[in-house]
Amino acid sequence: IMDHEPLPVLELVACPGLAVFGEKDPFVDPAENAGRMEAALRTSSRDVSLMIVPGAGHCLEPAGETGGFAEGALAALDAWIEVRTSR
Repeated sequence: IMDHEPLPVLELVACPGLAVFGEKDPFVDPAENAGRMEAALRTSSRDVSLMIVPGAGHCLEPAGETGGFAEGALAALDAWIEVRTSR
């Protein structure tokens, strides 16, 4: 998994895409990866959103905690899905 390069695969995604990052993710730095992922998704899709969840770790949990979700994470995901499924 650590040597997998996801960008060529993401460039083929034509459906709406949402890239979600935890602001305090110790494994995937949003500053380094968010723009690259967004650009790759925009190659084939016009509906691409980027979300960085404040205070969240890798699994969108509050940074430094185990379990649960950072404040606002689920509401933001729900809103994104609602817009795209209620058309």
